[in-house]
Amino acid sequence: MMLSDMVLAIDIGGTKIAAGLVDPNGRIHQYKETPTRAAEGGEAVMQRATDLAHCYLTDKHDTTPPFSCIGVSSAGQINFRTGQVIWATENLPGWTGMPIKENLESALDLPITVDNDVNCMAMGEMVFGAARGYRHILCLMIGTGIGGGLILDGQLYRGWRGSAGELGHFIIDEHGPICPCGARGCLEVFTCGPAIERDYAARILQHQEKGGLSTLPQIAQLAHNGDADAREAIRTAGYHLGIGLVGMVNLLNPQIVVVGGGVVRIGALFLDEARSVVKDLALGPMRETEIAAAQLEGAFSSLVGAAVLARVRQKE
Repeated sequence: MMLSDMVLAIDIGGTKIAAGLVDPNGRIHQYKETPTRAAEGGEAVMQRATDLAHCYLTDKHDTTPPFSCIGVSSAGQINFRTGQVIWATENLPGWTGMPIKENLESALDLPITVDNDVNCMAMGEMVFGAARGYRHILCLMIGTGIGGGLILDGQLYRGWRGSAGELGHFIIDEHGPICPCGARGCLEVFTCGPAIERDYAARILQHQEKGGLSTLPQIAQLAHNGDADAREAIRTAGYHLGIGLVGMVNLLNPQIVVVGGGVVRIGALFLDEARSVVKDLALGPMRETEIAAAQLEGAFSSLVGAAVLARVRQKE
């Protein structure tokens, strides 16, 4: 394998910026990461991503870099053509409007491809992960919030303005809690990690049990040990995921739903409950939709997918 077969992939998230050289088989080499320090503002984050990319360049006297192009996965809604951030939450203050492609191409003098992190995850899972061999794929990344990606007939579907796939804001209860987006009853407020933590805290409060707030990994361990409140909090989140998926699979008829992110790592109970709801409530043909956990771990899925998209863009 020649070094020019490599693609440098960068994943910009609210907590960390990750990078690595991705080979044609989807393997990541020389993985590095650095804190995002999002509170310092968008320009500082952009500079940190640029500095991380520079770490992979060869000696400054050698004009040939060890990769042919760069793929960038970023949080937020992305204009894929221009590589600019359309909109981002306050998890990345000052990121809305950031011209990622323009800034990196100016600094590095290499072709840059930029897309949303869950779109990248979807591509990574289709080519190298749980969705290999499928052409109609729905992806969700469930962590602090929920992001989504749609692949229809083997192609990413981005929508009119590049904002398709906001599956976390699929409303399942118009009278439900207020979501950070401002709407009520979005899937995200019932199913994300903080939702499970809030649900568990409310349950133990009802039982007048004492104890500090429990984190998602602690709740997962309690559930594994048989704690009824922990198991019910996880089951409830899985149930709501299933309710959301019923509407999604009825609408889109995907072959497979791939679910990644930190919440999936809490154990089989979460996805098993979602599968059960889809089996019970989806329309007949949609009940057979496969629901699988992502195979590519954490930022790796977005890095691999960003590299896939960069290679595709180079061939256009």
